[in-house]
Amino acid sequence: EEVRRVLRRSDQTEAWLAELIQQAGDTEGVQDVTLASLKLGTNVYKNDGVRVRGAFTRQGWEKHCRAELAKNQGEFLGSEWVLGLTSREARERRLDERLRLRSRYFDQYIKEWDQFVAKIYVEPANDLVGALTMFQDLARAGTPLRVILGQVAWHVSLKEEERAPGSKAWYDPTTPKVREVIDKMEAEAAETGARVVYERHDVKNHFAPFVGFGVTDEEPSGPDDGPPQATGSLQIDAYAEQLNAVRDGLQAAIDDREELGNLAKKIKVATNVVKSQVSEQQEPWRTRFDNILRPPFDAVRGVVEGEGSKGVGGSWCTSVYQPWQEQIARKYPFNPKGYDLPLSDFTAWFGPDQGPVWDFYNNVLAGNIQRNGNSFSIVDKGKAVTVSYNAGLPGFLTEVADGGSVMFPPGSKDPKFEFEVQIDGTPGVSEITLTVDGAKVSYRNGPQIWQAMTWPGTEGDPGASIKAKGQGRNGDVTRSGDWGFWRLLGEATVSGSAGQQVYSIKWDLSDQQVGIITIRLRPKRGETPLFGVPTRGTSKYLGLFANMRVPRSVVSGYSCQSENDGGGGE
Repeated sequence: EEVRRVLRRSDQTEAWLAELIQQAGDTEGVQDVTLASLKLGTNVYKNDGVRVRGAFTRQGWEKHCRAELAKNQGEFLGSEWVLGLTSREARERRLDERLRLRSRYFDQYIKEWDQFVAKIYVEPANDLVGALTMFQDLARAGTPLRVILGQVAWHVSLKEEERAPGSKAWYDPTTPKVREVIDKMEAEAAETGARVVYERHDVKNHFAPFVGFGVTDEEPSGPDDGPPQATGSLQIDAYAEQLNAVRDGLQAAIDDREELGNLAKKIKVATNVVKSQVSEQQEPWRTRFDNILRPPFDAVRGVVEGEGSKGVGGSWCTSVYQPWQEQIARKYPFNPKGYDLPLSDFTAWFGPDQGPVWDFYNNVLAGNIQRNGNSFSIVDKGKAVTVSYNAGLPGFLTEVADGGSVMFPPGSKDPKFEFEVQIDGTPGVSEITLTVDGAKVSYRNGPQIWQAMTWPGTEGDPGASIKAKGQGRNGDVTRSGDWGFWRLLGEATVSGSAGQQVYSIKWDLSDQQVGIITIRLRPKRGETPLFGVPTRGTSKYLGLFANMRVPRSVVSGYSCQSENDGGGGE
């Protein structure tokens, strides 16, 4: 009973958060943040299209969420949550639920920006001219990186509205009743070590090590409704100095190949400076700065080193890149609009300890790309290095490893997703049926129960559907094939994040006069194709495979070519 109570409470909090996110997104002047919207003046920085939803921007906070989360308790919850309770119990329930919602909002605010920053990388160039263009972009106007840091600093600095002297907000932790509820919430989570309560200042504190690389603690002034102009400060100035030095060296080497020796010296000095800057950071920021700061210098070093990388690069192209493009890049689930990838082919690429990626890793990369669980990192060999590896390669290997972990539970040689479903009633609908590969779960307005299902199923033809009927109205969404269940889920709306215990999945059948059909899905494992692995989850629903891109370049100085490249590589 206690477990069910916690799940219901968590589910309700997620529902409130989803409503808050939607309302903020519909508010005038509130927009999602993307790298393009930051107006960096260059596209040298990438992050695979990851965005921050409007609710978790400063405009979203100031124009909508701040006021909603600060409303007096009586303005927020309806009486349905207090039926059967005394006035005191009702007040305590309201306080508990509202504190959980505020905490969950700030928790998700951190996660949205954390995922946005974690995905930022630099796309390396593979020749001198391309390298010069890259460094010109990186060094222009005081560096676009300075703009990124300034924008993040502005968005994570959340302020409350000023209050009358002596008055306190209902959520003030110095208030005895609030403190009592917070202590209770923290005690509940003590056994698992999970953090329950997040407050506004936690957002800024979390990103302080990141923005501190190039932004002072004092927030500079800016437009009334936008981030401030970037200003010089701190470690980023030393980084910009190295960018300028290598840029000038590249220009000299292009003009006169006799200058290649001097360029190599500048690259060596710059690499040492940047490595020192990275080593001074704390995790997880050390890894993220490593992805942002070092790749340009590693790439240009690879270009200067010349022919040494062609053997490894060429082998990657023939063993991994081209087969990937030909066999899976254009097929579902890697291309949402493609034909289904046969499950046998999927297993051949992602099954435990098999496939072209892991064959190449074990035979070629293992000595230079170390593995820790499903995380990978480039081994620093110092002066002994002969080949510079693409800084995006460890991330790709992690994505492939995560894909295998998600789709192949421990001990399984075949893809499997085990879950339970509970179907919600819909006004005017007498029966709702979910079918997955022949297995059916139906709801006829009786007691709601959890029922187990498995994909892929064995009870019928491959495919899935959700059907509703009643009062002369019928509605259905049907998708056939091995991946029919996932295509069906792709037609639904889901909000949440990796590792969530229960997901609310909604199909809008209003065009069939049925309305909204809702099921609750409870995965057996925390790792799911819905949002990926909890520790590295994607913020995009069903984005684990759709966002996966095989690198064109595995080593600096050599890039794969494809006559019919359709977007499956980068």
